[in-house]
Amino acid sequence: MPNKLLLCVMIFMITRLDVLALGAPDSLLIEQITVSGNTRTQESIILRELLFEKGQYVDYSAFGALLEASRTNLIKTSLFHTVIMDTSVNHDQVTVHIDVTERWYVWVWPLLEQPDRNFNDWLQHHELTRLSAGLHFQHENARGRMEKLHIMALTGYRNLLVLSWEFPYINKSKTLGASIATTLSSQHELNYATGNNRQLFYHGDDFMLHGANLALTARYRPGTFITHFVTLKFTSLHFNDTLNLLNADYLNSVDNNPQYMEAGYLLKIDLRDNRAYPLKGFYAETELTHLLLLKEKYNQTIWGTSLRGFLPMDRKWYAASEFAIKLTTPVTKPYYLQNALGFDRDFVRGYEYLVIEGAHYWLFKSQIRYALVPGFTLKIPFIKSEKFNTIPISIYTGPHFDAGKVWPSTNPSVNSLQGTILAGYGLGIDLVTYYDKVLRCEYTFRHQGASGLFIHFMATI
Repeated sequence: MPNKLLLCVMIFMITRLDVLALGAPDSLLIEQITVSGNTRTQESIILRELLFEKGQYVDYSAFGALLEASRTNLIKTSLFHTVIMDTSVNHDQVTVHIDVTERWYVWVWPLLEQPDRNFNDWLQHHELTRLSAGLHFQHENARGRMEKLHIMALTGYRNLLVLSWEFPYINKSKTLGASIATTLSSQHELNYATGNNRQLFYHGDDFMLHGANLALTARYRPGTFITHFVTLKFTSLHFNDTLNLLNADYLNSVDNNPQYMEAGYLLKIDLRDNRAYPLKGFYAETELTHLLLLKEKYNQTIWGTSLRGFLPMDRKWYAASEFAIKLTTPVTKPYYLQNALGFDRDFVRGYEYLVIEGAHYWLFKSQIRYALVPGFTLKIPFIKSEKFNTIPISIYTGPHFDAGKVWPSTNPSVNSLQGTILAGYGLGIDLVTYYDKVLRCEYTFRHQGASGLFIHFMATI
């Protein structure tokens, strides 16, 4: 009797396992996709970021990963505060419902701009006369098609007018895009040379520079992670004659009105979970630019590549690193076309006050991040709009180490750091909040012995 009972139990279990296996199909049919919450954004813009579409069969075991990757793609558009995906499964068919909370897209910002390479460099001099004031109008989702319209006007230390319009998709299949941008500028003060690894400026009663450019860019994005850009840019500059007296290599010619064309190709591969402050994933970009002076026999080619990796190590620990390199030919060039380590994102932490000029450089950055406050959300009850009443707050801290080198060493008496390894290490704290804003404070030591407290308004990796 016990043997018969055991046999019955085994038959029952095998039968149940078979039924359960039948209940978990190998593939699912995406029967329906519904979208809600998009009062401004067109539904086609949201569907474009998904890794699946209506009527498609997807592997059952991979469906969860496809949902999460699609949600990440939508967050990375910077169109939404939150994206929630729900599913309902009926046998081998699934309905996906996407609910989004849109951001506010139209802003008019009062601007107070400092002209230096970074906030720390300006803070060291804190000269109010070197500030410019103006307005910045931006629409981050014009016509609900993720089109970006920017108009910026500044006056003061420098006069500036910028107009740009970006069309991410101009064809039905949403693979081709385009943008147009033009800039007019003028300023009385200009960097004319470098001494002791610092920029030297001259201020004149007359304008030192008038500039104008027009850029046209075509974009090709066949999928969701890889984007190609091709840019044509025309630039016309008019320099004051005084600059050639201050630095004979500034223009490297008798013509103080250089005009040139640039043709560039940029490839981006973006597998990060977030653009403003990624914690996992990978990002790579490589760019090739060729410059042709129209009035003189001078050509310049620049190639640059950046690789960034982000790795979750534990529940609250993360690692981030970047390697970048830039090469330029020819090595000798007019000063106003000179490359330098110390601009934009390309700097070794601890060297914020310095510039190291040269034709080529490489840069390595690394950082360990510990989540002191991981993803806290602050609700403001007296503000009714969801676009403004939800404030995400995350705080990370940890050590960092950077290194870099500029070569060849062309003028060591003026730029003593050319041809040497630069290194900086220290400890920082990052605040990530409202509308992708990042505030980073860090104390960094240079390997030469100097140290200081530095502030940045973006993630350094």
